[in-house]
Amino acid sequence: MEKKLGLGTSDSYQLAKDIYQQGAHSKSFAEVTITGGASGTIPAGAKVVGKTSSGAEVRGKVLDEVASGATTLKIQYKTTDIQDSYVDCQVGALGADGNTNGCFAASGTVEIDGFEPITYTYTVPEDSNNGRTIAGFSTGAKAKMYECDNCPYVDYKKFFDYYGSFDYANQWVLAAFSGGKTSFQNGNADFGEFTFAGRTESIKKGTAYMNVWMYVIREMEDALDDCKSGCIDCNDDPVHAWDEVSDFNCISSLLFRVSLTKESHLSACKQRVWLSTPDLSNLLETVPTDISSIPSPINAAKTSEPAAKRAILLLETRKLTLISSTYSIRDRIILSMEDAQRQRTRRTVLPL
Repeated sequence: MEKKLGLGTSDSYQLAKDIYQQGAHSKSFAEVTITGGASGTIPAGAKVVGKTSSGAEVRGKVLDEVASGATTLKIQYKTTDIQDSYVDCQVGALGADGNTNGCFAASGTVEIDGFEPITYTYTVPEDSNNGRTIAGFSTGAKAKMYECDNCPYVDYKKFFDYYGSFDYANQWVLAAFSGGKTSFQNGNADFGEFTFAGRTESIKKGTAYMNVWMYVIREMEDALDDCKSGCIDCNDDPVHAWDEVSDFNCISSLLFRVSLTKESHLSACKQRVWLSTPDLSNLLETVPTDISSIPSPINAAKTSEPAAKRAILLLETRKLTLISSTYSIRDRIILSMEDAQRQRTRRTVLPL
């Protein structure tokens, strides 16, 4: 998406927007048509084995339960731990320009435990989709951060109360894509004032600091919510949620580089925070700048004492929240704009 934004044309912007909304690389799945319909109910999570167009084996799992007689089967591709080749079918909004080397062949059979081989067909460029998108981090916020158990989450509610919209991050990014105006109750921006350069910076910063950042906070909250006391074997979910905190921070390279790893940025953050809250600035001195040094909550998740467990998790959570929020919320989104004669900068302040 970032490469397409960098081209700065109407066509490249449209493709970047499609990637933002439809995805291209995360939770890749094939939506195939079962010839004659399913012979029985196929459970979600069932393992699937098939072939690529070159005859290589490809594996996945059933994404959603398939009712008996239904003709639509969604198969999510199996991923590996090797970043460069974690999945070899990456299409989504990229369409014919995507990576189809590891996709299921356009027609053939797949094997699912408990069923006879299933014959299927699909159009690879059109029916290869993604289950996770950057837009979805914001469009799903109402259900995952405001109406869920133990909701609304405190950090998300601050932003909702300020902007007055559940998907405020998505609205910001879409307005920047179109060159239009936002219609929040506070913090509006008119992107019609900006060239492609300014809108590109707004989109890049908005997706990182608003879409992804808030979802990272949500995963922290989810880790706390999933903890169960007195059951060592019941706490894989909070550990998985904590892993996703790290993953989403790293996947959003801009958020990771700017918020966590650049010492100069963290130093500048400390100076700005110190001006208004000296105690908070002093606390930053004790916070690790590398997320990998923050301990996993796995031991806390296995603690039999719920109060101690939640206290440890909360402490770890707030450590990372402190690093990210002091830069991401307090700092500004810098909108770089080209003028005929000069460069000028516009700053829009994100709310506390």
